[in-house]
Amino acid sequence: MNHVGVIGLGLLGSAIANRLSPGNQQLHGFDIDPAKREHAISMGVLCHPSAMEVARLADVIILSLPEDRQVDEVIGAIKPSLKTQCIILDTTTGDPKCCERRCKDLSEVGVFYLDCTVAGSSELLRAGKALLFVGGDGLAFGKVRPILDQLAEKHFLMGASGAGSRMKLVHNLALGLNRAVLAETMVFANAMGLDLRKVLQVLMQSPAASMVMQHKGAKMIESDFKPQARLHQHAKDVRLILEIANSLEQPLPLSDLHLKLLEKVIQDGGGDLDNSAIIRAFGKS
Repeated sequence: MNHVGVIGLGLLGSAIANRLSPGNQQLHGFDIDPAKREHAISMGVLCHPSAMEVARLADVIILSLPEDRQVDEVIGAIKPSLKTQCIILDTTTGDPKCCERRCKDLSEVGVFYLDCTVAGSSELLRAGKALLFVGGDGLAFGKVRPILDQLAEKHFLMGASGAGSRMKLVHNLALGLNRAVLAETMVFANAMGLDLRKVLQVLMQSPAASMVMQHKGAKMIESDFKPQARLHQHAKDVRLILEIANSLEQPLPLSDLHLKLLEKVIQDGGGDLDNSAIIRAFGKS
């Protein structure tokens, strides 16, 4: 795996490039935004003028794109340029059925497709503390393990194609509701006149403690919403969670409410903020 490509160099894609750039492989990259390509070049990424050029050179291609539509567009564009036995790692949080379809379509031209979703923000991935949930062929998973080891300390093969994406949605449901609970907790403590920094310090030593408090508590208190993961992206995930749950006739009342809170922040112009800005739905900015 001497040549690795990263297509999509936004928050997550640049963190992926940052994790891989000290490695032994040649790292190739592309993004439609010239500024993001320039940033990647500063990390040692060899950037190209098109995704097709990355596909022509890379043995492993990592996709880091906003949603399924862009993934399908990129795969459609690069498919004629892909090397036989190339492995695609798709980090996009999307519909598991789309992953299954892509896996089948690409296998017909001798290309492996793994849904390789990331549990954790771009900052956690950059620090090597995120988790990876993978779905797809076990042999291909084994071949890319050195790359997965560079990206994260822990990675899990969850099953066949689509299983990584399903696990990511399960994870995001729990994580997003934890953020909403923390936000409501903070505004309640604030309304009662408590020192929020002291509240957070105590909560983190209590049975209520969570990693969400560790990573998002101070951001909520300080209204520091510089994005590590954008709120509108999580709203997209919650819509997909609810769509799948509805198809399974599985009620998710808390997620129904959560989406309303997220949409309130988006309507007020906060969609591009960090997902800790969910606290704005409760009246604290």
